[in-house]
Amino acid sequence: MDSSGSSSKKQQVDEVRDIISNPPMSLLWISALLNRGVKELSIESNRNLEISTHSLCKIP
Repeated sequence: MDSSGSSSKKQQVDEVRDIISNPPMSLLWISALLNRGVKELSIESNRNLEISTHSLCKIP
């Protein structure tokens, strides 16, 4: 029983090593989507900043 428990733990470690050495496409997709989302968010916040500064300048 003890030997089977240790072998399953070793299998988990091997799986984690495999994932780290060659990550699945889903992880690459997720990171790409996150990068795109961050870029769009920063563009949107920059646009909002411009709008707010324009409205501030119009205040007499």
